[in-house]
Amino acid sequence: MSKSARKIWIWKGAGYTAGVILTIMGVLVLLWILVSWTTWSTPFSTGLFEVTPSIFGISLGLGLNLTFLHYTIAGFVVLIIGAALWAVKRKGVPLVEQETVLLYCPSCKAQWQEPMAKAQLQSMGYPKTRSLPGRKCPKCAKFIRPKILKTQRQ
Repeated sequence: MSKSARKIWIWKGAGYTAGVILTIMGVLVLLWILVSWTTWSTPFSTGLFEVTPSIFGISLGLGLNLTFLHYTIAGFVVLIIGAALWAVKRKGVPLVEQETVLLYCPSCKAQWQEPMAKAQLQSMGYPKTRSLPGRKCPKCAKFIRPKILKTQRQ
């Protein structure tokens, strides 16, 4: 198995859910703006943001009006915040716990390291059994039963 073990990504708390919801809201707002602009814009408009204010303008009272540009900026801000939360609030859990095993050749006294799954070591009877099934020594090239000197969690 490679040095970087495969991981499964799980969500971590309410921040992940909020990130997904904000991302979806940002995408929906931007899609609504795109569809509305292409559907209701007049062929005589001269600029990108010059569209009929009655379609896109909402008065919030006290002189506050939201226009097409405000919706676009809000959509991008919500999308970026949601995507950032979504990316930060996930956690990688390794599918297989890896351990680095220091092996010893009884024939030539060489030592080397090999990555192994923790479950594989336990199924072979480790720590009671301190030798592995037959392997080829990388130094003397003999087929031996290497001894386990120590293990280290990766």
